[in-house]
Amino acid sequence: MRCHREGRARDFRTRGWWSAETIDRLVKERVSADPEGLALVDPPNTTALVGRDPVRWTWNRLDERVDVLAAFLLARGVRAGDVVAVQLPNCSALVQAFLAIVRIGAIVTPFPVAYREHELGPMCRRTGAVGVVTASSYAAALGDAHRFTNAAAAYRFSGLTPSSYESAGRRATTVRISKIGSVELRQAMIALGVGITLHHPEFAAYRARLRASGKKPIVATIAVAHRAHRLAFAILRSQKPYDATTWAAATSRSERRDRPVTAAEATRTT
Repeated sequence: MRCHREGRARDFRTRGWWSAETIDRLVKERVSADPEGLALVDPPNTTALVGRDPVRWTWNRLDERVDVLAAFLLARGVRAGDVVAVQLPNCSALVQAFLAIVRIGAIVTPFPVAYREHELGPMCRRTGAVGVVTASSYAAALGDAHRFTNAAAAYRFSGLTPSSYESAGRRATTVRISKIGSVELRQAMIALGVGITLHHPEFAAYRARLRASGKKPIVATIAVAHRAHRLAFAILRSQKPYDATTWAAATSRSERRDRPVTAAEATRTT
């Protein structure tokens, strides 16, 4: 895909407005000239925005983080000329995403952070975006994972645990979620489940099995959210990369519901 007509591009080069310099080349020059110099600083409210502490990256560190994301995008099938949407707040992750996408020769199309499915769907289709780089509200809503004993404790805090109503010694026949706890975390977990179902075949298949067995859509969605939460919680606790080859063991239905997923089950241990 070309972002500009060749005639316009040639005119801009003739006028000296454009040159052969690329953004990635300029970054590499800074890395070579001042590798330990300060490149960027996160805003103080980064934790509220993306659920992690603010960072201060040198040019060398920025270059390393860009390489990591660029390699991930390539592994996910993004290629030069592809359009990748970015929906991130003003933080280091935004810079990292932009630089990683252009490093592999792909095209960045930024989306406002306030946009949701109603706007994002048509925009992705119109731009032909092959993927979206964004931040999960899950990490921000969860906060420090170590403040919870395990994943089950965090799940109970979200208010998604099943609960039945009882009055005058009579128990209701229907079971609903307790809704006792953090509304923000509850919504973030459900959003995590919805998002992972759209992009992870195994989670999508899991939801399909639940629906085929007669589970209502919201029940299936919450079940996927529970499974996704257990995996995400382990990753946040361990701070180790997700290992796709072991995700099934970490979320096996044969495990006890109150058993925390260990970091070794959900992440690489080497």
